[in-house]
Amino acid sequence: MTTSDNLCSLLKIAEFLDQFFTVCDFPVEEQGGVYIPSSRPIKRLGLALEPWEQLEEWIISENLDGLFLHRPWKLESKLPDIGVISYHLPFDERLCLGFNPRLAQILGMSHPRVLGEKG
Repeated sequence: MTTSDNLCSLLKIAEFLDQFFTVCDFPVEEQGGVYIPSSRPIKRLGLALEPWEQLEEWIISENLDGLFLHRPWKLESKLPDIGVISYHLPFDERLCLGFNPRLAQILGMSHPRVLGEKG
């Protein structure tokens, strides 16, 4: 087995996250997934909430092969040959502290209820 046998593709990571975030529960325009495709094998995946001026330098200094970008809309700089996956609403709904049935279950809470709706 070579080292590359242990590496994952951006598409495989997106497929896993599609299931984890249950993206089918969201409108198509909110589902997320591969934002910038790449066939590069992923050894190091970076996580950023949103782009910033030194993003490209950070990617290079951290030797990243891919990027998970929570809010990609202001991504303007050319990234150094890496793919980007992005999940906004599914990330918010499944991993944040709002109405999060999964988190409630893990914390042993029962009968969670929505306090309000957004959008």
